[in-house]
Amino acid sequence: MGAQWSGPRLRELRKPLLVLHGEADQMLRVKAGKAAAAAVEGSRLLTFPGVGHDLPAALAPVIASAVRENAARAGL
Repeated sequence: MGAQWSGPRLRELRKPLLVLHGEADQMLRVKAGKAAAAAVEGSRLLTFPGVGHDLPAALAPVIASAVRENAARAGL
């Protein structure tokens, strides 16, 4: 879609990212999520098979748990 890669700026972050990505995303490929997670040390990529660009409400419990876990790992 012409979005500019922000990898160099992501590397400035000092807290781990939680990157959520649908494996069937038609707007951004999974490799973009992998690159974002790889840009920041200690980050985690969580992908969802069969999910597109919008994360369905049914995944809210899984996402909330992953956010809590990431916040704890980040010391928040």
